[in-house]
Amino acid sequence: MKRIIYVLLIATLAFTACGKKEVIKSTSMEDLYIEQGVPIKIATIETQNFALQNTYNCLLTGIQETPVYASLSDQIEKINIKIGSQVSKDDVLMEFPITNPAASYKQAEAAYLLSDQTQQRMQSLYNSGGLSKQELDGVETQFKVSKANFESVQRAVKVKAPIAGIVTDVNVKLAQKVNPGELLCTIAQLTQLKGRIWMTEAEIAYAKVGMPLTVEWNGLSYSGKISDIALSMNPSQRAFGVDIVVNNPQRKLKSGINAQVTVSLINKPNSIIIPRHMIQRDEQKNDYVYIVENGLAVKKIVTTGMENNLDMEVLSGINPGDAIITEGFNIVKDQQKVNILD
Repeated sequence: MKRIIYVLLIATLAFTACGKKEVIKSTSMEDLYIEQGVPIKIATIETQNFALQNTYNCLLTGIQETPVYASLSDQIEKINIKIGSQVSKDDVLMEFPITNPAASYKQAEAAYLLSDQTQQRMQSLYNSGGLSKQELDGVETQFKVSKANFESVQRAVKVKAPIAGIVTDVNVKLAQKVNPGELLCTIAQLTQLKGRIWMTEAEIAYAKVGMPLTVEWNGLSYSGKISDIALSMNPSQRAFGVDIVVNNPQRKLKSGINAQVTVSLINKPNSIIIPRHMIQRDEQKNDYVYIVENGLAVKKIVTTGMENNLDMEVLSGINPGDAIITEGFNIVKDQQKVNILD
């Protein structure tokens, strides 16, 4: 009997032991945050210089640049220039034969000389009272017409430089047959170059005539400035045209090149600048960031200004010296305990 009771007791103890379950309290991440604080990293806000620089592609040409075209059809008899030649206005660049039938050079010259002599004789008669003013006016008019015709023929036969500058290209060869309208050469003034860049509606508000800029080409930098700003948006470009002038004293920049133009539109000292991704937006469409005060995350509504690549200017809402949350800002809540990590 005692043996049976002993066996039953052992069995009961064994069953009781097997029936016990160890209770482990589960701690959630939220409970951990409440107890220890949300892990974050911070940075102290400091003022800095806010500079907005934009870069544009720009086609550059001479500050003055003029193509010269043929006025008649013939072979080129003489070329007085080459690429790089310095010319003055009205220098003869090329010559065609004066015997060209289309030019009628000899006829125009003879008519001019005759009208010049006639005009001089009639002037003498008028001075002596032998000719009326009306008759003299008619003679002078004929002289002016003959002179203009001869000058036009001269320009066609003896091609003159329309401006002073450098010959940047010669498109024909000696004895080559050309036709009216064919490009003969190009003359440009290259100590300065000009171009046009296009700015958006947001950018144009900061552009000013005389604003300095930098031109980069072939590894070299050149200074320049904004020379003019369009007052209306170009409908095809959907942007505002901004004319620039670039200094080129050694003429290393070539007409027709594409260069990079950098303009500093804004330069504001003592600005608060933070990475754009740190700025969040709430349901009321307010921009905000989190700072730390007394060990708690504090939501601060901010007013933003200009954007520069990945950075954003903050105009109000936070101050220099504030400890802004740089990591973990997307998991904290207002007035929540934080754990600042090194």
